[in-house]
Amino acid sequence: MSVNEGEHEAPHELGVTSLRRVRRRLARWCAGLALVSAVGPVAISMLFGILGSLGIEGEAFVDLALSLWLVGWLGGVPLFAIAGLVAAYSKRLGPRALRRLARAIEGSGVPTPLSDVTLRGPEGALSLPPGAVEGALLVAGDKPGVELVLGTGDVLLVGLSEPETQAELLSVLGFGPARRRTVVPLGEGDAPLGAGCAGLFLGMLSMVMVTCGVAAVATTVSFVDALAPYLIGSAFVFGTLLATRLLTPGSVVVGVDGVLVDKPLWRRRFVPRASVVDIRVEKGALRLWYREGETTQQVELTHDRGPWTAALQARLLEVVRSAAPEDGGPEEELARRGRPLAEWREALRRSLLQSGYRGRALSVDTLLAVAEDPRQSAEQRIGAALALGQSPDVDARGRVRLAAESLADERLRRALWAAAEGGEDAEALEEALAVEEAAVAARRSEGRVRE
Repeated sequence: MSVNEGEHEAPHELGVTSLRRVRRRLARWCAGLALVSAVGPVAISMLFGILGSLGIEGEAFVDLALSLWLVGWLGGVPLFAIAGLVAAYSKRLGPRALRRLARAIEGSGVPTPLSDVTLRGPEGALSLPPGAVEGALLVAGDKPGVELVLGTGDVLLVGLSEPETQAELLSVLGFGPARRRTVVPLGEGDAPLGAGCAGLFLGMLSMVMVTCGVAAVATTVSFVDALAPYLIGSAFVFGTLLATRLLTPGSVVVGVDGVLVDKPLWRRRFVPRASVVDIRVEKGALRLWYREGETTQQVELTHDRGPWTAALQARLLEVVRSAAPEDGGPEEELARRGRPLAEWREALRRSLLQSGYRGRALSVDTLLAVAEDPRQSAEQRIGAALALGQSPDVDARGRVRLAAESLADERLRRALWAAAEGGEDAEALEEALAVEEAAVAARRSEGRVRE
């Protein structure tokens, strides 16, 4: 994906009260290393036991196993756990830290037609490319500001006291209403470490239960004694890893078209905006209700933690409460009608230069209105983007790219990008169109069954 020169907006500079960084990625790595330090010695000891049962004996194995137990449980677990807690704590950025962060995010993220934003605070300035920011939330509370999710996996907390400045930062980064999509990691920075601690507890509980079960059957089944160490060790290792995985919070992607939910206990799914029924805090958790066929399902997004949860709820409701689709659009002019992709693209190109199928030409403004409207079908939006992608209007193509960045649906996002680049990536276009055709066929089939 490339962005042509001349499509960029004017540079911006904003004054901020503070810049703080949460090293979420480092905290996640430390939590993983602490978990490996806990379960690794047990798994390796079982491996050495299996080698011993095969006749491969050696005192070196026993010494190494004991060393791993000591290093892992007495050294690795507490060391990495403490490091994870430190990384999850928000730290104010000084001049040197600002320079290091600037180097880390330079050239990262996706290209956009938006210009860099300079955040100038008491400790110095940070030039922030909008493409290096994957998500943004306006968080109120005792310390209001904007939480930015960087492409590096870290979080930048921008202190802004004035509501107008907060809204301006969201706008210049492209996260205003109906613009770029917002990636929101669920849970705080220390959530992976908390999931690891809970996983260790549940793994030990599994080990105790298996130990009791082995003791109960050992008196009647003779070979259980030989398998007991492996059964107990496996219960601890797999119980810990499975519980940690299930308890680790996922993320949501909030786009103008709907919500993409990625949680360990819930398969990765895109919920279209029209299917969302309600979003509210209930029983201490933010929950999303959505229609699936004739039933209403729900998924827990995150436990309530005050201003942050309120910010996520507000962003979700902003999407859901968008206006209903308007009539009178150029549906027939943009429809594919079963034509090959190359033929459809050529017809759309001609529609910019001469009268359309009903005797009217499609203007750039009309096409932009369709391409940027999340209420339109994928075929209509891709058709409009294909036409604009072949036009000489670089500003229009830049707006299509921004419209693509507002989407949570990955297939349609890639398709709009490809269309804005001229439509040469046929695979991305066909994939998005095929998904919509399948959805339309499913709805028609469901309607016939009800009749």
